[in-house]
Amino acid sequence: MKKIILLLIVSFYSCSTNAKLEGTYKYASCGEALNCNYFEFFENGTYRYNAILYTTQHKSFNGSWSLKNDTIFLKPYSYITPDSTMVEIRNCNDDSKTDISINMLCTYEQGQKPDTLRVQWYVSLDNGVNYMCTDTLGKLSINKQYIRKIKIQDIMQHTNNFKLFANKDSIFNVNAKVNNINIYMAMPERYPEELEAMPRKLLWNENTLYPIDFEDNIIRLVRTRNYYKRSVLADMFNK
Repeated sequence: MKKIILLLIVSFYSCSTNAKLEGTYKYASCGEALNCNYFEFFENGTYRYNAILYTTQHKSFNGSWSLKNDTIFLKPYSYITPDSTMVEIRNCNDDSKTDISINMLCTYEQGQKPDTLRVQWYVSLDNGVNYMCTDTLGKLSINKQYIRKIKIQDIMQHTNNFKLFANKDSIFNVNAKVNNINIYMAMPERYPEELEAMPRKLLWNENTLYPIDFEDNIIRLVRTRNYYKRSVLADMFNK
C-alpha cells in the first residue's frame, strides 16, 4: 500500500512540474559511473552545480540561469584569485612551543571563503641551510624562538630543484618570537577543473536536459547517457 501511495505522489508531482524548469536534474549515469553530477535550479534564477566523485569528493558551484525558448544559458559566478601573501602571528607567553601552519590560497567563488590547499612543505628558518619537514597538512611545531624569516620549498623543489607549486612567494618575514605563525600564500589563477567541464548551454526537454554541444546527435546521447534527468524524489525532499 505504501508503494502505491508513493507512486501516486510521484506521478502527481511529475505531472505538476513538467512545465517548470526548477528542480533537480541528475546525470543519467549516476550509480553506474564514478562521477555523479547534478544541477539544482531555483525559482530566483540561480542554480547550483554539484560535482561528486567516488561518492566522497563533493564540490558545488553557483551561478545564474536564463531560459530562451528551449535553451538554458548558464552563467557561473566569477572567481577571485588571491594576489598577496599574509603572515598572521599570535602569542601566548606561557607556551614554549611555536606552531607554524602553511596554507596555499587557491581561486574561490565570489561571496565564498577561499579554497585552501594544505600539503607537506620543507621549512628553513632565517635563511639556514637545514630544512625541517612539516606534516602532510603543512603544520610544524618547534621550540619557541625569535624568527626573522621563514623560507619554504615544496618536495620537488627541495629534492630536484623544480617547483611543484607555482606559489608567488617563498620567503616570509616574521621578526617575532611568538607561539603561532600562520602563512597564507597566494597561488596563481587556477580555475576549478570541475567547473571547466560543466556545460554552459542546455537543451530543455521538460524532464531531461541535454548539453547543447551534443544536440545534433541525440542517438549517441542516449547510448552514452550524457544527459541529465529530473530527479522527482530529490525535488520532493528539497521542498
